[in-house]
Amino acid sequence: MGATRPAPDVREQVSAITGIVPDRVIGQPGFDRVHGAVWTHAPVTATLDCPPHHTLVWQMSGTQDVTRIDAGRITGRGTRVDRVSLMEAGCRSTWCIGGVARVLHLYIPVALLQQHAAEHGLPGGCALQPFFSIDDPWLRHFSRLVLEDARDLDSRTPCPLLLDAAAACLASHLLRHHGADATGRRARSGPTAETGGLRPAALRRVQAYIDAHLGDTLRLDTLASLANVSRHHFVRAFRTSVGVTPHRYLLAQRLLAARTLLTADTQRPLGEIARAVGFTSASHFSATFSRHEGVAPSQLRRRVTRSAPIRAAAERRAAPPDRGA
Repeated sequence: MGATRPAPDVREQVSAITGIVPDRVIGQPGFDRVHGAVWTHAPVTATLDCPPHHTLVWQMSGTQDVTRIDAGRITGRGTRVDRVSLMEAGCRSTWCIGGVARVLHLYIPVALLQQHAAEHGLPGGCALQPFFSIDDPWLRHFSRLVLEDARDLDSRTPCPLLLDAAAACLASHLLRHHGADATGRRARSGPTAETGGLRPAALRRVQAYIDAHLGDTLRLDTLASLANVSRHHFVRAFRTSVGVTPHRYLLAQRLLAARTLLTADTQRPLGEIARAVGFTSASHFSATFSRHEGVAPSQLRRRVTRSAPIRAAAERRAAPPDRGA
């Protein structure tokens, strides 16, 4: 007999049941990688059959008329905007949505939680407690940040650094606050040595590596290894030291390098500059640059080209006279 095919993931099941596709896809499935999708649901009743991953649902807008049914029993009814729910891996559940709702799904591989639990020696393992329409400010803020940062991603080639960092933070929060041993774990945990920033030497190594590899695909594991800390601690410590997440720092450095290249060589093709600083295409680069810099790359270049003769004339007037003439 052939091997039993695992159940389709939630994204596949929702599309098959409703006949719609996500408004936006964030990242791609992976063994230990968080990915997501933004959906706009019309009224529907959908039974999700034992998906292979956990699904975090953040309600962005829309109806409060949402009901969850497990084994014929109502386990959750009525939700609100900004509330979050968790559909567990391997569980069959039915969801009744009574009106239009816009939601963010974050798909969380079980392997990610297993890895995090093993790395940190968590006694409760990687099991999660299901929840329905709860008010978790951390998860709400996290979901908003994922959506905001995802605006700068090319959905065809997402930034692994953003998704790796998101995965590390999310795994830590879920296991600490919603894991099988969450209550005892919070009571036992106290201040740790992993609350400060990176050591200065480690931070310099990481920043030098990022600056030298702006055109490459950077992974969180690599940066954490350079700093000699765990992935989760690296994300927190880097932000404490620099003031922004690793992904936002990388993006800022790429935009700074792009501005320098645009003004230094006005003949260099935009696509070539985009690839040199880590963007997948000229269109992706132009959209991101415009959003953050307030001007399109082509417009900046035209300004530089028009102002070059004026600057040259000013430099000639300011130069000391040639006394040998």
